[in-house]
Amino acid sequence: MYLLQRGSLLVCSIILLLSIDFSVGLLPNARNEIEKTFLSVPNPQSIYNTQEFLTSAPRLAGTPDGYDLAVWVRDQWIQWGLNATIEVEEVLLTYPISHNLSVVSPSEFVFTASLVEPYVPLDPTSNISANAITFNGYAPSGDVTAELVYVNYGTIQDFQHLQQLNVSVAGKIVIVRYGRIFRGTKVMLAQQAGAVGVIIYSDPIDDGYWRGEVYPNGPYRPEFGVQRGSVQYMSICPGDPRRTAECISPSAPSDSYVGTLIPNIPVLPISWGDALPILRNLTGATVKEWVGGLPIPYHIGPGPITVHLQTEVSTVVTPIWNVVARIDGERDDDEGVVVVGAHRDAWVFGSEDNMSGTSVLHEVAKGLSVLLNGNGTHPWKPQRSIYLCSWDGEEYGLLGSTGFGERHASFLQNYTIAYINVDGAVGGTRFDVEATPSLSDVFSETLADLPSPGNSSKSIYDQWDKYIGVLGGGSDYTVFIDGLTIPSINFGYSGISGGIYHSIYDSFYWMKTFGDPQFLYHTAMSQLTGLFTLRISESKLLPLNFATYATQLQQYYNTVSNANKIGVDLSSIKTSIANLQEVAEWMESLREHLSDTESDLIGPFNKVLLLAERSFYNEEGLPQRLFFKHVVQAPGIYKGYGADVFPGLLQALEEGNSTLAQAQAKIIATRIESVRDTLYPVAVKRPLSVHKGLTPAAIAGIVIASIIAVIIIAAVVLYYKAHRRVDYKPV
Repeated sequence: MYLLQRGSLLVCSIILLLSIDFSVGLLPNARNEIEKTFLSVPNPQSIYNTQEFLTSAPRLAGTPDGYDLAVWVRDQWIQWGLNATIEVEEVLLTYPISHNLSVVSPSEFVFTASLVEPYVPLDPTSNISANAITFNGYAPSGDVTAELVYVNYGTIQDFQHLQQLNVSVAGKIVIVRYGRIFRGTKVMLAQQAGAVGVIIYSDPIDDGYWRGEVYPNGPYRPEFGVQRGSVQYMSICPGDPRRTAECISPSAPSDSYVGTLIPNIPVLPISWGDALPILRNLTGATVKEWVGGLPIPYHIGPGPITVHLQTEVSTVVTPIWNVVARIDGERDDDEGVVVVGAHRDAWVFGSEDNMSGTSVLHEVAKGLSVLLNGNGTHPWKPQRSIYLCSWDGEEYGLLGSTGFGERHASFLQNYTIAYINVDGAVGGTRFDVEATPSLSDVFSETLADLPSPGNSSKSIYDQWDKYIGVLGGGSDYTVFIDGLTIPSINFGYSGISGGIYHSIYDSFYWMKTFGDPQFLYHTAMSQLTGLFTLRISESKLLPLNFATYATQLQQYYNTVSNANKIGVDLSSIKTSIANLQEVAEWMESLREHLSDTESDLIGPFNKVLLLAERSFYNEEGLPQRLFFKHVVQAPGIYKGYGADVFPGLLQALEEGNSTLAQAQAKIIATRIESVRDTLYPVAVKRPLSVHKGLTPAAIAGIVIASIIAVIIIAAVVLYYKAHRRVDYKPV
């Protein structure tokens, strides 16, 4: 009976231990001393100091302040022991000189817009407002007077709806609200429809008082806050728009980029405070779904008001400055390198976009330098070389990163394992991720090893919604994934930054008051970016999972299959995905075998994984989009930011072009089979005895659970027998 009691006590103790919630705050789960040392470096005060300096002056690309910051970053990295240099790119840029917007008739509605973001006394850097002219990058000089038409968000569906209403924008100025699609795409569609000018305003239902308190009392856009931004047609081609051979065709005239890659009509961004007196005086039809947050009916027009729009810009070819540091690895480059990047330029101060990302990259550089220097005792080198890149010119059109990618295309395509992008690192508390599917497993594992800045008793993984989006456009990963077919990832915290996005109020005061007052999210992002970089560079087996990729491809197939209203035969795609799935699962079985052993197969295993994504590369590019070479994903041609899967095919299906759709389906199936063929020679060498589907950790978990179950069952049986001896007495 004594033994039974002791056994029951042991079982109860085990059950109690398994049920306890140790909610005392998680510590980062470092797998080794290298990770532990790195994770100890990022800290809120350091990042606070960096952010305060970075946002002390405007950082517009191609300006003296932009150059000064490039030199500062380079010199800081050199001081820490990194091999950092400045790479210069010559690019086309526009700068504002003057602008004017007014209602000129009828007389009772005459009005002149202020076009100024007012000084906010609580925000000391906002006193630059008189000198920070609001403008859209790459919008040309222009002077037009015409009737006005309201076009909602300016999507292709909105323009199609106007046609159904028999409302033409030809010869008119259109006014659209920010949101849904990239601003440059709005302008492209307006220009194609015959508009002579475009006004883009921020509606309060999207990022203003409908969302919450406005700045400076809250994080959202105030009455006269203005969103600047590029209107380059980036869904057609990012980078310096003069590159007609790369963007249009090798034989395109050198000046054909005007009207094709950038607008040939004037464009002006304004606040809702300036838009209200204009919109309220439109007449004509209304569309229920087009009503925003202003107290007006949102008539479409045209008229009765006539608007005068004038912009004057200076167009120049000027240098911009990328800062690039290489940390040499122990292994040769043919075993892979990792590239990490964040853009350094901003429309004004850019605390969220993107001094938050620059602060994170800077902290990662500092942490890696601590490892390199070894605290004076044990200097370290990564297994694989790491590149840290501080991009310039992102805001105008991904100029610095695209220039770098095309300049070093051969090296990057041959050797880059992954590109890690940090853009808008901190602008809220919602964690967002977009990534190439092959990176999703290792990234999820990394998230599980770091405490959440919003709840330190849980991991970032626990607090995340587990959704990984498809990479679209609008940030520096574009040249890597779309131009060079290199696995890429973009992640960060968002949620409230839209209210000050690209305005003078995206400032250090906003960040320390609303964005990240304790700079805990910046610290978490620094730890995550560096740890993820290390997990790739230090891996014995490259953590690119094409079984996960194939599963995701099946979801993409379902998307285009549902869009197939014209009877195109897509069976070849379905077959190729199934073929890839089989071989990719063989690769994961082989990974399980190689993880605990040394083998001559490790080199070939890593090599085919390194190059597999390149098999999605299509030299001809997408229809009408020579730059975009990846057949699986790209920014939608009429979205700009948002992604399309199997984009060439999806575009053809939506346009009802069955011939083009069938041709695109064939290309996609061929490229997927090419990925399968890249993996097959190594995957086929998997040991057939490897247990498919159960990892060593899973097997260990099953064994432990089985032992506990046996103990519990034994205790119950012994307890039952003991009670039977008591209850049944001899007669």
